Amino acid sequence: MKKIVFFIVFFTLFFSTDIFAQDLLEFDWQSDESGGVIITGYFGESKDVIIPSKIDNMPVTAIGDEAFYHNELTSVIISKSVITIGEAAFFANQMSNIVIPNSITYISDGAFENNNLSSVNFPNSVNSIGSWAFYNNPLTSITIGSNVRLRYPYSKDVFGNNSKFNEIYNGIEGTYTRPNTDSTL
Repeated sequence: MKKIVFFIVFFTLFFSTDIFAQDLLEFDWQSDESGGVIITGYFGESKDVIIPSKIDNMPVTAIGDEAFYHNELTSVIISKSVITIGEAAFFANQMSNIVIPNSITYISDGAFENNNLSSVNFPNSVNSIGSWAFYNNPLTSITIGSNVRLRYPYSKDVFGNNSKFNEIYNGIEGTYTRPNTDSTL
């Protein structure tokens, strides 16, 4: 019985250390004043990234400015512990889809600029979207929750280069669809 308990404890500690070490190798990070973690860089080889909910037993609460800048990422899963996405955090990648969890409250300037996103769903938790946050994406559909506010009065500053969505104004809840991506509505 003692051997089984020892084996379970050893096995758990050994593999927990490997997972922890993998996080440290793939993500550059710093702790913030509230006891959370800000991811500040990514050095992994995978183009499909899962943002961990914890690093070093602290919650990942933010993705820092330019953390995943120009990494050729194709997909990202953001954990529900993340509250803010920094400036140009995912700038110039190859993502075609992003799920924004309902923990996100703030998306900064240029956060997803220059990707391949075709649709975005903003949950009610998002209360601020910065300038150029989704600029230069082939968006065809945007769903906006009732609490979402654009930092600038006109959506062209957020969804620029997507003419259909230049007509979205603050506080207008709904789903906006661009039926023909080749048209300029």
